[in-house]
Amino acid sequence: MLPTEVPQGPIAAHVASPEQQQQQQQQQQRQQQQQEQQQQQQQEQQQQQQIQQRDMGKQKTQVAATEATAAARTKTRAAAAAAAAGTAAAAAAAATAAAAAAAAEITLCLIQLLRWRCEQQDEGDGGYRIAHYKQQQQQQQQQQEDQHLLQQQQQQQQQQEQQQEDPPPGP
Repeated sequence: MLPTEVPQGPIAAHVASPEQQQQQQQQQQRQQQQQEQQQQQQQEQQQQQQIQQRDMGKQKTQVAATEATAAARTKTRAAAAAAAAGTAAAAAAAATAAAAAAAAEITLCLIQLLRWRCEQQDEGDGGYRIAHYKQQQQQQQQQQEDQHLLQQQQQQQQQQEQQQEDPPPGP
């Protein structure tokens, strides 16, 4: 067979012409481009989902903080009303209870915020999160101790006032 002759028989079916080879290459290139576009679209969708999840977490945390603040304000107002209407002891007890309840709600809110933040951040700044959490715990403990001391002082002052009003009976 001469080099210019076209093969005949079963071998001819397996040999593609240059036009067919070019069409196959173009088709493969189109398929590859389509796959790359699909992968890029999937990556963009995943990024959008991650952004939406992060934003939802922020919104939930903000709502929780707002609710805790509103509850603390309401309880503080109730304590102020009790102080105006009642005795100093009742007001001190109400203020202490309101402050403790507000501190507990704020603590829960802060814990939720810290948990959310820990989930959102890289593992690299774990030391910051632990130090920040410990600092908040120390501040809350100090506030509770201050409230307890204030309550004790108020009770001592009341006792002194009662003793001055009711002197012990004479001989």
